[in-house]
Amino acid sequence: MDLQETELLESRSAVFFAKFITLFLYDLVLHIAAMILTVLLNIAPIINAPVSWTAIYKYHQPLVVNMFMNTGVDLITSTLIISLICLTSCLINSNTAVIAINALIIFMGSDLSSSLLLAHVGPSSIVPFNMLNLTTQYYNYATYHVTSMLSNAQLLTGTLCYTVVFLLLSYWAFSWKKF
Repeated sequence: MDLQETELLESRSAVFFAKFITLFLYDLVLHIAAMILTVLLNIAPIINAPVSWTAIYKYHQPLVVNMFMNTGVDLITSTLIISLICLTSCLINSNTAVIAINALIIFMGSDLSSSLLLAHVGPSSIVPFNMLNLTTQYYNYATYHVTSMLSNAQLLTGTLCYTVVFLLLSYWAFSWKKF
C-alpha cells in the first residue's frame, strides 16, 4: 500500500470507530436516563406505593443491585444489536433493506432461535439470534432458560464474542467499502 491508501484506511477507521462510539454513548445515556426516571418515579409514585430499594429480589440481591445488573445486561445486549446494525449497514447499500433486516432480526431473532432449538436443528444454541435472549433470560431465568438452553454466563460470553466478531467484520467491510 502506498501512503495515500494508508491515510485513507486510517481516516476510514477513525470515522468507523467515531460512529460506533457515538452510538454506544447514545445507548449509555439512554440507559442512564431510564435509571434516573425509574428512581424519580419511585420517589414520587404516581400509580403504586414506593418500593424499598433494599428489598431482596432476584438472585437474592437488593432491588437497586438488580436494577444496575439488569441495566448492564441490557447495555451489553443493545451493544450486540448496534454491532449487528453496523455490520448490515456496511454490507448492504440500501437503507431500507438494512432497516427491514435489522427489524426482523431484533423482533423475531430470539423466536427464530427458540424455534430452531425446539426443532433440534444443528448446534442452534450458538446462533447469534439466541444471544438476544440475554436480557429477558437474566430477569426471568426459569422461563427463558428452557428456550435458550444456555446459562446466563454462556449467553453473556456469547453476546460479548458476537459483538466483537460483528464489530471486526463491520470494520473490515467499512474499510473496503467504495463510497
